[in-house]
Amino acid sequence: MIIDDKLVRYVLFKRRTESEVRNKCNQLKYEEDYIEQVIEYLKEAEYINDKTYVEKYINNVKKLKHSSINEMRIDLMRRGVDLDLIDEGLSDEELEDFELESAIYLVNKRMKSGEDIEKTKKYLMNKGYSYSNVSKAIDNFKNIDDN
Repeated sequence: MIIDDKLVRYVLFKRRTESEVRNKCNQLKYEEDYIEQVIEYLKEAEYINDKTYVEKYINNVKKLKHSSINEMRIDLMRRGVDLDLIDEGLSDEELEDFELESAIYLVNKRMKSGEDIEKTKKYLMNKGYSYSNVSKAIDNFKNIDDN
């Protein structure tokens, strides 16, 4: 099978989801039959695997970002990952702890810069943090601030 150089570079540049590769093929105006062959070939060669993509995405977020579980879910949905794979990947109990730690970090950062509590709460809620984690993070900051 011959694959266009543009598509090869696109796939090899960074991990992609099946949906992203499919969209790129459509953008390059490939025939539908050819797209299916390309997708099947890339899956067999392990260049695209949405389950692995979800796992690596979550690990990268945990290492590099401060995100809520909902924020990760929305980002993965935007990338075209199947909802069942997303839910499976985000069901890890460690992610609840990660979300709380992330909320605590963001509360401390925003409160130290002089932002008021209500504005900080709204910010975190808009980013998809659960109400309980936002409350725990605010309480944590108040306890630290009182000491």
